[in-house]
Amino acid sequence: MQEYLSEFLLVLSVIGAPIILGALLFYGMTLSERRHSKRTENSADRATKRVYAEEERLRREKEREAASSTRALDSLKRRTGMTG
Repeated sequence: MQEYLSEFLLVLSVIGAPIILGALLFYGMTLSERRHSKRTENSADRATKRVYAEEERLRREKEREAASSTRALDSLKRRTGMTG
């Protein structure tokens, strides 16, 4: 009986330990990824808003320049919306 128990524990440790280790690694990686994705998502949203705001500011500056210009081409660009 003692012999079977030691063989059973050996088989259990050889098969069970990698399964448990794999499950723990998988859990740790997904947990870390979830935390990381939220932080990355927030910073990405802020960066995107900053880029869009800068582009909008540049477009408005171009429109103001075209509105104050007396050149016919600038007037045409302003009317067709090609300034920004």
